[in-house]
Amino acid sequence: MSKVRIEKALMKKGIATEELHFERSIPVPEETVFGWEIELTEETELALYLVGYKGSLDPDARNTTDMLNWIENLPDLSYWPKPGEIFPVRMIDNSMGDRTQFITLACIDNTGCLTDYETGKGLLVYEGNQLLEWWPPLTDRFSKATY
Repeated sequence: MSKVRIEKALMKKGIATEELHFERSIPVPEETVFGWEIELTEETELALYLVGYKGSLDPDARNTTDMLNWIENLPDLSYWPKPGEIFPVRMIDNSMGDRTQFITLACIDNTGCLTDYETGKGLLVYEGNQLLEWWPPLTDRFSKATY
């Protein structure tokens, strides 16, 4: 039942996993303990990096409550775009050292890089560039438009 609660919390946040299980004997110095083990998908880890998540990807969750608290602190990726989808972003451009904020259309290319939709150039190339906010992909809205 605990695993179902954790899976639902992950699904609600848009977090995909490769593996999730309760380990009854995790070796640590001087003792063996128990706890939840989770392995996130590469796409999820990349999305967490792109949105600036600085927390742990390997939670120290000894029980279900610890795991649910860790999930609660993860950013919501439920509408994070798939490669090729176009979506608006608000960013900081630090290419000139002045931390200029701007809004542009972006997409994720096949290699997982966040790129400018018009130029195809990477948006996080300069140190200090930062993704501040993103909105749901526009692809669905354009495909369902009626004239």
